[in-house]
Amino acid sequence: MKLLQKFIFKIIILFLIIIGITEGKYSKFVTFAKNIRNVNTDLKNFLEDIRNRMCHPISKLKLPPLDTFTIENYQHNLTGGELGNLDFLAKKIEAVGLSDFIVKDLHLYFLNPSIVIDIYVPKEIINIDYKLNGTIAELFQINAESDMNFKFEKIGFRFEAKILVAKNLRISVQKLEPYINKFDLRINNLFPDEEVNDFINQMIKDLAPEIIIDYWKAKKPELILYIEKVVADLLKGYSILDISRLIKNLKKFFDENDPEPNCKSKRL
Repeated sequence: MKLLQKFIFKIIILFLIIIGITEGKYSKFVTFAKNIRNVNTDLKNFLEDIRNRMCHPISKLKLPPLDTFTIENYQHNLTGGELGNLDFLAKKIEAVGLSDFIVKDLHLYFLNPSIVIDIYVPKEIINIDYKLNGTIAELFQINAESDMNFKFEKIGFRFEAKILVAKNLRISVQKLEPYINKFDLRINNLFPDEEVNDFINQMIKDLAPEIIIDYWKAKKPELILYIEKVVADLLKGYSILDISRLIKNLKKFFDENDPEPNCKSKRL
């Protein structure tokens, strides 16, 4: 009986909407219905536009150039754990390959309001000019200055969130998981003895997945809260019917004074 009542109620609502549309009312709903058909295509076009701008800063999104992505004079202290006690200085970090990302899955659902994003980079190379002081595994004293190289194959993330429909839209992150298909590294000139150098490289390579997982577990709750807050601020004042229009106008996040989106053509 309850199922029948719900069905009748939905039919009545649909009937009222149709009447409203034919009488020129519910214009917002009509715009939403027109835009929703292309919303996922609009999202993918926006990401393609981002790709072509990644060698330049994107001022409105407060993003630096992402490919090549460069950081200078990054310091970090590693204390405790299996790796040892180390003072690490990256004089220069360069990451190449982010703009070659592939969109594996990207869908915005309205009937059950939610969003799914799955993006990966086929190959990412990170080169670091480093300086390192301390002890490794309480066995080796180290004072080195050289370079290190990281290679990742199929590195990406999957993001799933519910869209909470209320006075102010917000999201609730359900899943945020990174994945790496293959990982390799080489740290040059840690020790003068090449055999010792190879041994330490292998030990770090073996421990790296565990270190990355522990770091991710520690930072994940903080990152989720940050994402939810940024999205809540972005969607403040919008209703679910506004989302398709907002996505259709994502180009507003690009400043007209930013450089031309020519990054991929520039590389060819």
